[in-house]
Amino acid sequence: MKKATCVVLTLIIIALCAMPAFAQKQDYPFIIVSGYSSGNLYENYGTDSQKTIWPFGVGDALGQTLRDFPNFIRCLAAFLLGNGAPLGVTVAVGGEIILEKMYTNPDGSSKYDIVHYPNDPAISSYGYLLDNAPDEINEPELCAYCAEKTGRDNVFLFQYDFRMGAYDCAQELNRYVKDVINFTGSRKVNIFGMSYGGFITGAYLSLFKDTAPVNNATLDVPALGGTSFTRRFFLGETEFCTRSLIALAESLIGAETNLAPVLRNLDLSRLEPVVEAFLKEIREMPLTWGSLWDLLTPEDYTELKPMFLDKKANREIIRKSDIIHYNVMKNYRSNFLACMKRGINVSIICNYVDYTAFGGEKLADMLLDARRTSGAVCSDAEKCFPDSYKPAYTVCANRSHRHLAPSMQIDATSCYLPEHTWFIKDEYHGCYAKDPYGFGLVKTLLFADKRMNVRSDKAYPQFNYSRAPYRSVAADFSDCAPGYINKDGSLVITNLSEKSAVMITAVRMNSVKLRLPARRIIAPGKTLSLDCPGSIPDGHSTLTVYYIKPALGRDIYHRTIGFVS
Repeated sequence: MKKATCVVLTLIIIALCAMPAFAQKQDYPFIIVSGYSSGNLYENYGTDSQKTIWPFGVGDALGQTLRDFPNFIRCLAAFLLGNGAPLGVTVAVGGEIILEKMYTNPDGSSKYDIVHYPNDPAISSYGYLLDNAPDEINEPELCAYCAEKTGRDNVFLFQYDFRMGAYDCAQELNRYVKDVINFTGSRKVNIFGMSYGGFITGAYLSLFKDTAPVNNATLDVPALGGTSFTRRFFLGETEFCTRSLIALAESLIGAETNLAPVLRNLDLSRLEPVVEAFLKEIREMPLTWGSLWDLLTPEDYTELKPMFLDKKANREIIRKSDIIHYNVMKNYRSNFLACMKRGINVSIICNYVDYTAFGGEKLADMLLDARRTSGAVCSDAEKCFPDSYKPAYTVCANRSHRHLAPSMQIDATSCYLPEHTWFIKDEYHGCYAKDPYGFGLVKTLLFADKRMNVRSDKAYPQFNYSRAPYRSVAADFSDCAPGYINKDGSLVITNLSEKSAVMITAVRMNSVKLRLPARRIIAPGKTLSLDCPGSIPDGHSTLTVYYIKPALGRDIYHRTIGFVS
């Protein structure tokens, strides 16, 4: 009997040891890899002559303007008379002078002795930075939350030179992860990567998939597959969308503002010649930044490489960017699955909106194409798949998983990781901390104590939409996942504001106007329930809520949400 018991216990122990370890240890260090251009760059760092090169100060801009004042006035006058190109060139030339130390050599290395803050765990923890170098802290809301959970000296901020490509940054991140583990004595780390930081983290996981000592890796709006915006930068193409710029400004402010009356009549088309001339002139400076080449999509990289790069002079940029585009980007799924087989919890969050501010027709979060961030099949901006659309099923062929977004704009069956990719509609790039839902999803994934998928937590389904206060209202059917219709339930409208009441003026579902109750004013954080429309067609429907924020005036706004039955 004792022998049999020993055998059973031995088998159990062997089985447990063979299983991937997903248990979240509260003492796992957190490493935060922030977005593009978020870190400071210095000349003569650590000496009496230390100078901040990036970001440049207001004083630098004013000084350059005063030095070139006569020319600036002439160009400004030309702009007011309808010719914006000279002003764009002047601003670009001034920027090149201010940022002259940001130039790189033909091989992508820095032309000057420019460095970022040291990646030394002893002086890069959140606790140390709070006390000694607060300007080096990025993602402050997330840092503070993680510090509450694990202690402020167990949260670390990875710094990088954003001019460098993902290959170099991934190598540096690999060294930093090892240093943090040695410094803390932990076996693994948790990593949060946002935007270009998510790209770096994705490259790190791909290049070191067999050795990376990671527990949870959460990639928020990662630039995994590049973006079409980079191509437009190289070619000097630009467009403006007033309503998108207004909403983006409100989201970045993170407050309940009403910028529309101020900017509604602003003719941004007058700025297009200025920006076009600016981009054509300024693009010469970052032409040998590895990061910009890595931020091209593989197709755009292949097309533009022979146009702008010399095979001999720029061979190092080409070598490293070839690895990123042709090895890393094309193998995300197999790379991430290899990581997950070793016990790493890889999660991706993708945002998208119905319009872009900087041109193009791609469904994006203002900067990054949703398709490139996630691998999903996407409709164009402001368009939807037809009701007859059939999912691609190229990666996940399980029909019961419902990987088609209620907005009918995202087909997640072709994602790099269909079961581990979340989508938030109406959420702008990098704005998770402004949205209680988006921030909650990040927290849940970072501190997961098991392998999370899109069905693990009903509070965080694969598809949802922004619940940020600046979005004002939300609408859901009772007892149903976001974006899905419950014909036997009621329609619940929520005031997302934390301080202002909203007055509902009308609600339409397709062309049907819903009957409103006598009480139409919703207090902050409260809800209003409406009877479900009598007849709702099968397939895709759109619901539009019209409302007024009395505290901000009498302008009528609306929010449209897609639903499927």
